[in-house]
Amino acid sequence: MSRIANAFERMQSSLACPICHKTLTNTRIVSECGHFSCQDCVLYEIGEKGRCPQCQLPAIVKNLQPYHTLDILSVCLQKLRSSTYDSYMKVASCSFEDDESLPFLEAYRKRRRTTPAGQYVLGSYSYEEIEYAEVATQAQKIEAGINNEVQASQEDQEVVSKPEQPASTVRNESLLDRKNQLGKVVKLDHTGLVVKDEEEVNAALLKIGGTDIIIEVYKDTEWIDDEVTHVITSMDDQHLCKRTQKYLNAIVKGKWVLGHQWLVKSMIAGQWLDEREYEVSGDLTTGNSLAPRKGRQMKASNLELFHGLRIYFHGEFQSFPSRNDLMILVRSAGARILQRRPKDVEGGQLGNGKLDIDRPLVVMQEIPTKWKKSQSWLMQYQVVSTSWILNAISRLSLEQPIP
Repeated sequence: MSRIANAFERMQSSLACPICHKTLTNTRIVSECGHFSCQDCVLYEIGEKGRCPQCQLPAIVKNLQPYHTLDILSVCLQKLRSSTYDSYMKVASCSFEDDESLPFLEAYRKRRRTTPAGQYVLGSYSYEEIEYAEVATQAQKIEAGINNEVQASQEDQEVVSKPEQPASTVRNESLLDRKNQLGKVVKLDHTGLVVKDEEEVNAALLKIGGTDIIIEVYKDTEWIDDEVTHVITSMDDQHLCKRTQKYLNAIVKGKWVLGHQWLVKSMIAGQWLDEREYEVSGDLTTGNSLAPRKGRQMKASNLELFHGLRIYFHGEFQSFPSRNDLMILVRSAGARILQRRPKDVEGGQLGNGKLDIDRPLVVMQEIPTKWKKSQSWLMQYQVVSTSWILNAISRLSLEQPIP
């Protein structure tokens, strides 16, 4: 029996966290270097210091991956140890005293005497670890049920094969709801976050471990990537945000534009919350235009704000946004960019201040109050300023009057 006890001790030491030396649960792998440890240890080190706690290699929280193989081994060791103890109890003396000839029980009795009152311990495993093992079993049953209930397509198989989420977050849900939740991947970008809100977002991202959340955070770039699904920003009580270049880009691309609290509260809840409650209604410049919602609806219907419109940019664009920025914006909204001065328009009169989609649209930084003789050719075209373009996007409407 002593050899079995020693074997258990060796297995337990091999399944201990290299940092806190406790039995591994919710194990996480640092993708940058391959080291692993328990979730609490690695989240603290990487979140506070930005490096792997074992090799000091720079690392980030979002690249942590679950290591369920070690978690399962820990649970199996617990069950094996428990069953071994029970089997020896059956052959031991019927006396109420422990058999002194069993080293395994002697080690167990010593640990039992040092256990604080109110905390149940089996072997060297605390109640919290036992609870995790029970939930892990439940998670395995749910996963098996999903595979039996749903005829998995190739896409579904890819979702199931992704790293499963820690079992401690299993809830009473239908199997299909559970599958859909595990399959939802949020690809996140941000714009216009004030310092306080950005700090809250960074703190919230540290809580991703132990949740059903799957997220990909995109680097802070000048434009919204086509793969991005959600853009978070700072908004006021009226759900209005700052009008930024990326905000306008998100509108015409049909992305979710949400207040940062959606991310923060989703992390607290351990799952993605309904976006509609946190959706931005407009911007501080234009007001409550509902442009983000209209943009999503337009994208879902395969429609574009500037579809079929030919746009020519004339003159200098010295202030923000630049000519190139404007070209990217209108092109992402479906416009066709004219590289040369459009041909003279034959016949027809300009509409009464309404946009004519069949006529080229000329964009200038500012429309002069008095035309120069060299600019007389512009009078046969629809000419608008940079502000007209920005307002059209932030309202998601072409109903603005043409000067």
